Amino acid sequence: MKIQGWIRRGAEFFSGMKLRYRMFLVYIFGGALPIALIGIFLVKGNAEILIRQAEEREKTEMELIVRQVSDLTETVDIVSRQFYFDSKLEEIAQKEYVWYKDMVDDFREYTDFMTYSRYYDSIEWINVYMDNQTIKGNARFVRLTDELRSSEWYRSVSEKKGKSVWRYRKIPASRGSALCSHRFLRTKKGGAVGALAVYVKPERLSELLQERTQDCFIVLNSDTVISETQKELDGENILQVLPGSDSELVQKNIFIGEKEYVMT
Repeated sequence: MKIQGWIRRGAEFFSGMKLRYRMFLVYIFGGALPIALIGIFLVKGNAEILIRQAEEREKTEMELIVRQVSDLTETVDIVSRQFYFDSKLEEIAQKEYVWYKDMVDDFREYTDFMTYSRYYDSIEWINVYMDNQTIKGNARFVRLTDELRSSEWYRSVSEKKGKSVWRYRKIPASRGSALCSHRFLRTKKGGAVGALAVYVKPERLSELLQERTQDCFIVLNSDTVISETQKELDGENILQVLPGSDSELVQKNIFIGEKEYVMT
């Protein structure tokens, strides 16, 4: 038998070796090698455990951020619904102004925009876009122009027929931009009042990410980065590797440039 022959030749070779070489081989195969293999197995096992723990921690933190953002946007949606069937707002939208003073008085008397902005810490600004060509318009009551009417966000709001539409837009009377909920308002009889815009305070979104040690991004409609930690990665690079909008919680390895990251 070949195997028995190999074993016999091995035994003869081992017995013919000097004692110190035989002791060395016994040390290697009987002690050092098993210990080294056990060490490699333990290190690999511990590394896998640590990776799984880190992944689970990331998932938990992402789920927390999702809940916080959902609470924030729900608050804004609740506020925007308060302006349905607002009699004073409807009057301004449908009134044909002749005298400039009458228009200014109506604007000054309508304080709900400022009241809600003060009451809700998450709201930066509220205004409405009206198709009333007799108003001069200001940052709160914006007269609708052909340019605004043809803009992507306004067409989307008009088509949604009262449902909320979220966009990232410049805040009127400000240099900054913010996440904004739009909703088209109508009277009880179906007459047009205008497109309401409620802006989220930018710092409220940033606060959700401040304690994060990793790069973290909040993305709107899978095409616009509206908040990020600005550590290492560029938000535009993240848009190229995002999963589909219908995906659930996803965690996978991605490559951006020559570096590998774990995206949750």
